[in-house]
Amino acid sequence: MDQSIKELQDGFMAIAKAKGDSVEAAQFTWYTTVPDIVLPKILSTRTSKTIDTVKQTFVLARKCNVLTYETRPLGTVFFVGKATQIEKILPKKSSMKIPKMTIFNESSELSNLFHIIDGDPISFEISENGKLVGARILSFKQNQNFSVCDSMFLANLTKNNNVICVRAVKDAKCTQIFEGGNLLYDEFYVNNTGIPSFRILDTILDELRDILNAKKISITSFREILTHAIDISHSEKGAMLIVGDAKSTMKLSTNMLIVENSAITLRNTFVTKMHASEFFHYATADGAVILDEKIAIRGMCMRINPKGQDLVVNGKGTRHNAALNLTAECNALAVVVSSDGLISIMDSGKIIMSF
Repeated sequence: MDQSIKELQDGFMAIAKAKGDSVEAAQFTWYTTVPDIVLPKILSTRTSKTIDTVKQTFVLARKCNVLTYETRPLGTVFFVGKATQIEKILPKKSSMKIPKMTIFNESSELSNLFHIIDGDPISFEISENGKLVGARILSFKQNQNFSVCDSMFLANLTKNNNVICVRAVKDAKCTQIFEGGNLLYDEFYVNNTGIPSFRILDTILDELRDILNAKKISITSFREILTHAIDISHSEKGAMLIVGDAKSTMKLSTNMLIVENSAITLRNTFVTKMHASEFFHYATADGAVILDEKIAIRGMCMRINPKGQDLVVNGKGTRHNAALNLTAECNALAVVVSSDGLISIMDSGKIIMSF
């Protein structure tokens, strides 16, 4: 978390505590201030008009997370930017006619638009000054499912253009912001408790910069691994991703008894060349994914067998314990995703970060 944002949040929580407010009540009040405090910081290079539009779009995306059709949350994506740039990155055949309106006028007509399609993902196109200029079904040939595995796909849509993407993640009650080819912001609910939390990737990577440099892992490469890990965290599945010092890690690993042929052929493939759903499939299977410093795959569905077994993560299972002991013996980073959504980063036999 950005230090200035953390200071603001800590100060806010201290004031709430002094007033006698519960932690849950204070968290929800802070939650309402996020658009005004956090978003302007992560979009600091944008004009005030664009930031105001993204803030309002973000509020609408949050509302999509509580809308249901036959009890299923909708998957909705908003693209903010010039119409000509948005048109270049979205499928043309699925465009739909919608009434002209501004997102700053939250009418019942605007809310009803979220129910146009029965639970299928749709996108809304919004100009920089907040005018709703189009909508379409999100149907991409290379990405038919458009499920929780698609953060890298959306990030790539915002690469090399001036478009900002805001997404309400289907089935996960999570809200995300993409810009410049990257996932910038991820908001979610902790352990299904209803208490909101958030992740700012630039700040996480800044805190890890020295460690990544020492292990010769690029910031860009590790950002992609974190983006995949965040997608997994919203799926109620777990994963173990080992990055760096692949040679030593492979010596302390064995193939699982059942390994698909396709997993073998994918070895030495760079994660950047894989479809997100394919990586998701193997990352959430039994065992670990082992990657080298350049995030090329060296092993999938691998059982980790560290020599030492002394280190234990309280309250967690074999996945966390194996990863922790492995990092004590290898110069690798472990990114471990719990089924409850928590992501832990381990190095040198210690958990150095959890979010």
